[in-house]
Amino acid sequence: MSHAKKRRALLIMAGLVLLSFVAYSLVWSWEFAVLLIGALMFHEYGHIWAMKRCGVPTSGIYLIPFIGGAAIASDKMPSRNADVFMSLMGPVFGFALALATMLVYVWTGWTVLAAATVWMVILNLFNLVPVYPLDGGRVLKCIAYSVPPLLGIGLMGVSVLAACWLFFVTGSFLILLIVFFAFQALRDYVSRPQRKRDCEYLADVREAIEEESLSYTRRVAIACLLGVMETDDVPPSEHALLSLIKVREISLRELPSLTARGIFFSGLWWLLLIGAYGMLLWHALTVPGVLESSKILVGGT
Repeated sequence: MSHAKKRRALLIMAGLVLLSFVAYSLVWSWEFAVLLIGALMFHEYGHIWAMKRCGVPTSGIYLIPFIGGAAIASDKMPSRNADVFMSLMGPVFGFALALATMLVYVWTGWTVLAAATVWMVILNLFNLVPVYPLDGGRVLKCIAYSVPPLLGIGLMGVSVLAACWLFFVTGSFLILLIVFFAFQALRDYVSRPQRKRDCEYLADVREAIEEESLSYTRRVAIACLLGVMETDDVPPSEHALLSLIKVREISLRELPSLTARGIFFSGLWWLLLIGAYGMLLWHALTVPGVLESSKILVGGT
């Protein structure tokens, strides 16, 4: 990324942070806005850290008011193992921050810190719900793509039903967006066989281009298949078609699946995180006056 693009990306990220602060402050207290933005940024930085550890270039952290945050990668994850690692490091970083906040409460006795811990735990526990595109849902997706298809469809289908139930209970616009993405993830899973056939066909076409020259008619047909031209336009050159096919192949090719051991440890890691957050939440809720402090922190009376 060039220096100008980096500066532009930083300005956009800073602008979104400021916009989020203003938006949250209008609905809740400015203190809660700072807490929410800090927790989101630290959580998303966990994803960024994991991406870099996996050798995946990143584009930064972008906050969207009342939606959350997103750690953006500039390339695909190299494997399902890496995807699980990236997905769970956000909650791991979030747990570290929540635990540190609770320890500071133990040292100082400031109830507001226990209240802040409660909200941090709730935020990260929500992210561990196994519904795509939440972190727990990304782990579930990696597992679904690594098991037999019928079991995978079952897992993804239950995830969609869970998202629909959450929307029915809460009526939240955010949950409605999650329902949309969860349903799209299920559609993508169901279309796996077609994507595999498309990828095999493109591989055959690529080999044909590399071995012999293509006629004008075949170039037109392939270009139309790739969606890069209309039939009355001039088709791309063979070199351009080859580059386009390679890009499309990469987008269609599935990531290496989890092994049986990877599936087990992915599920175990997810469950341990939920258990750790549950224990931390229980300890925070036992603090005298924490519920009242939580309401005051948000902006209630």
